[in-house]
Amino acid sequence: MIAVLCCTTVSFAQLLTSGPLRPTQVVDSNRLNDLTALRFSKQDQLENVVKGSIYLFKDWDNSSVIEVDNKKYLLKSVNYNILADQFQFKVSEDSVFVFDNTIISEVKLNNKRFKQFYFGLDEGDKYCEVLFEGEKSSLLKKYDVKFDRAQPNPLMLKDISDKYVKTTKYFLIDNNTKTISSIKMKKKSLAVLFDDKFADVDSYVKKNKLSLKKEGDLMKVFKYYNSL
Repeated sequence: MIAVLCCTTVSFAQLLTSGPLRPTQVVDSNRLNDLTALRFSKQDQLENVVKGSIYLFKDWDNSSVIEVDNKKYLLKSVNYNILADQFQFKVSEDSVFVFDNTIISEVKLNNKRFKQFYFGLDEGDKYCEVLFEGEKSSLLKKYDVKFDRAQPNPLMLKDISDKYVKTTKYFLIDNNTKTISSIKMKKKSLAVLFDDKFADVDSYVKKNKLSLKKEGDLMKVFKYYNSL
């Protein structure tokens, strides 16, 4: 059963607290400082002067289902801050609540499903979109954003601005060993990953005229591989 989190100008229903989510609890806006599982922060003011965005979606008109302790909670006005690797709830035009990553097991944002995966000591746990989850392996999509500083050219008359550039990478997680491998949407990369099953996979790709450069077709390939 999905509980509904309602937001008004005076209260937040069933909001995250320092303990488990409590469906009956109502937190008054005057007690926001008591919340320890959520952090209040100003949105990056650079968003007003830098082109592009650090957020996955252009606007905040999004629906989410947040899972904590096997309970699911529905919340509107949520977005994924790629740069900070955080899911955030918009409170006002210049303020957001930041969800505590350590207590969230899964987030469904619009038609995308996110879970955390361990990427080693350097990166730690990072959110990835789960494109396909099979018995043998799962296909993940990791979002990144970088700050691209403009290099003004006095000979060019067009506007030169700093900007945020979004990128994506694909990863394969072995569900037995829990190891994560970076993959490229190329035949050579999949040949190494699928090993002795690649001949069958390659035949399936050719027969169905699939393109490894298309995300939807790549998901079909992994689904077929997991069925072998």
